[in-house]
Amino acid sequence: MPLAGGLAAALEIGEQALLERWGKPVPGREILSPGFHAKWFWPVDRVHRYRTHEIQTFNVGFEHEEQEGEQKEPEVVLWTVSHVKNEFHLLVASRERVDDRSTNANRAPPVNLLSVGVPVQFQITNLHDWAYNYADAGTLLKELATREVSRYLVGVDVNEIMSTTRFTAGDELRRRIQARADELKLGAKILFVGLQDVHPPVAIGASYEKVMAARQQREANIRMARAYATRTNALASADATRRRLTAAAQSTNKVAVAMATESLFTNQLAAYRASPDVYAQRAYLQALVRGASDARKFIVLGTNSQILRLNLEDKIRPDDLLNQPVPAPKP
Repeated sequence: MPLAGGLAAALEIGEQALLERWGKPVPGREILSPGFHAKWFWPVDRVHRYRTHEIQTFNVGFEHEEQEGEQKEPEVVLWTVSHVKNEFHLLVASRERVDDRSTNANRAPPVNLLSVGVPVQFQITNLHDWAYNYADAGTLLKELATREVSRYLVGVDVNEIMSTTRFTAGDELRRRIQARADELKLGAKILFVGLQDVHPPVAIGASYEKVMAARQQREANIRMARAYATRTNALASADATRRRLTAAAQSTNKVAVAMATESLFTNQLAAYRASPDVYAQRAYLQALVRGASDARKFIVLGTNSQILRLNLEDKIRPDDLLNQPVPAPKP
């Protein structure tokens, strides 16, 4: 802003100024530093002040609502509720492909619309270039930033820009805007570019959330199915292994029993041939011992004789009174 008059110009800390005389820079005094500087009265000399050490900010893609009175703290930002003055929609690509079965061809889907809010922070580093190369360097910087944002977003995936690549996208945009500003010699340094507000347009926000919820549910179902398949296959494999091992053990046992029976029969045949009467009597007594081991026995004492009765059908129970051990006498 030019001074209205006076013979001295006072610049505050953080300010720089351009001194013009009759509309042209004063040789040797084109840029004034903070402090007091002598000058001719207006309109001979004019001083244009700039806050060169101050970090300045402009927004790409949105304007805040104008509020009367005190500034209120921002509330929760929802995709389905408009929270800016004017939404700025940009075209964003997508990695997904749509299968058009009616024409039997795979076509790239149309680009998506995305509402973006990109704050840009910069600092004036070359006051001469900033003031004299263009009539309105601030507006030009904002327009080229908008163009670089539009160019960048049309080549990225809509889902990635809202999630995993959000922070790296800010660094890439800062580099691109800085390169373009240097090419145009704007005399500004881009300090920060952030993707503050990236979401689908408010009109389709609810539908987009439903689609995302359905995709997440689908992914959850797929993972649950894979887990179930893994668990079921493991159990089936373990059961099959158990059955094979059991069958192998039973087979080995039957073969061993058969071989033992064969050997026993061979030995019994040899014993029988050696003495048929003795073998028959011995076999009868062995069978009697095996069958009467658990049978109830009654011994009837007579005057001149003893009678032994065996009931092979009446078996002694393990907990029968007669099967209980007799306690030892106390000392």
